[in-house]
Amino acid sequence: MPLSDPSHDAPLGSTVRRRRSALDFDARTPPMERDELEQLLDFATRDWRADWRGNLGGEATPVERGVDFVSLYLYVHRVLDCEPGVYRWDQANRKIEQLHLGNVQRVAAFLSLEQALAGNSCFTVSMVADLGEVARVFGNRGYRYVYFEAGAIGQRLYVGAEALGWNATGIGAFYDDDVHRYLGFLEEGTDSVDASVRQAEKAALVMLGSPTSRAASHDRDPREFAPVISESGEENPASPEHLQEKSNDALSRTDPRKLTRQVIYHFAVGRAVPDPRVEA
Repeated sequence: MPLSDPSHDAPLGSTVRRRRSALDFDARTPPMERDELEQLLDFATRDWRADWRGNLGGEATPVERGVDFVSLYLYVHRVLDCEPGVYRWDQANRKIEQLHLGNVQRVAAFLSLEQALAGNSCFTVSMVADLGEVARVFGNRGYRYVYFEAGAIGQRLYVGAEALGWNATGIGAFYDDDVHRYLGFLEEGTDSVDASVRQAEKAALVMLGSPTSRAASHDRDPREFAPVISESGEENPASPEHLQEKSNDALSRTDPRKLTRQVIYHFAVGRAVPDPRVEA
């Protein structure tokens, strides 16, 4: 059920006209309220009308219930009353489910193809689809339906964030297999995700220019790299199984080509830095 008594409402026309993709987010601004986060996720994942979803009426063949194939995994950085870490949106119960606690700014930035904005946001999302299930229900055409669904969620995140006074951006570039490893869908192998993050930071690619990384750089010798992931613990989850909704077979956990669940899209929400194209 949708959240009752939403705290914000806004006219669609003016909201859509000012909606644009943020270039980056300012990590120094006040954090988002938890009820805003939950209202936004509730809005983004409500049912929407499409023939293949079986809700237009007059469909030739019945569509199975539960045709929402995209799950949302959140990297939460700055949300009041919500400890930083990895969460999953529980669509059935309309609430976020805590999976792992810890500062995940660096790993979110790395997984999003080393883009600082994914760590500077209030939260970043990995949209993960169950391609095995969608193929079972719809066959090959189901692959397109997954992207339709991810696109619909993304556009609602754009509009919903603007309506709540925040900003958003879609992130279409990410390290697929590293996302899968971090969320526990693939085995780590010889190189951990955390090791990949450290290597990228050594090359000065991750979190460039962010307030967080600038502050951290004052505390370390630039000739030597000795990162502190977080005061509370490691960014890597304690165990991959803890992040899994259900177990995959051994082959799918070791061979990326056999994965049933795969990342489709990334998205981030926060307070945008000024856009010179608009301010000029």
